[in-house]
Amino acid sequence: METFSVEKKATGTLSFDEFNKAVDRCRALKSHRETFQSYDANRDGTIDVAELLTMLLDLGLANTEAQARDVLQIFDIDGDRSLDIAEFIKLADSLAIFHEFDRNQDGKLGVHDLHYLLQKLKIASDFEMTKTILKRWGKNGNGCLQFNEYLMLNKEIQELTKYLHMPFCNAKLPALTATAPPPLATTINADEVFRKFDRDGDSSIDVYELH
Repeated sequence: METFSVEKKATGTLSFDEFNKAVDRCRALKSHRETFQSYDANRDGTIDVAELLTMLLDLGLANTEAQARDVLQIFDIDGDRSLDIAEFIKLADSLAIFHEFDRNQDGKLGVHDLHYLLQKLKIASDFEMTKTILKRWGKNGNGCLQFNEYLMLNKEIQELTKYLHMPFCNAKLPALTATAPPPLATTINADEVFRKFDRDGDSSIDVYELH
């Protein structure tokens, strides 16, 4: 089961901003689950490499089964050669971040996209360093990072940031959808819902009001 924390201050209550973030995250999780179900062709509750390849092909992020296997191996925590819903949600979050940095939405990161990403991570200080990193990790020789190559680079960056205690980018995670569902914002007004739960009118929601 996916869990997450939105309370920044340990006050035992949620501010309106924290409540809004919780609503946004719930929307994203709902979208991720719908996407998972739409690609789970045999309805076995997992996404295997063939189903993952179908999804990545639809998104323009892979051309071969080998690329899909690279992606699956990164998120297949339990080693069963498939993705359960929790593993898929982590993949979906990474996809959302990738799409944020893929600014022309062509399904890959060019040198300018990668430079922007590395500057966000405070890693690349100049353009030449970015080109060196791209040459090292861009295996297909097209001057870009495919999604699977980005994931492998990102995995190494994660290890590096842990070792050096470097700041890491907290990108906002938009929802991943195979076919975009009607936005929940049209049916859910966060302000109205917040006021409904904030029964004592103190502009926060405590644990009793959540029940």
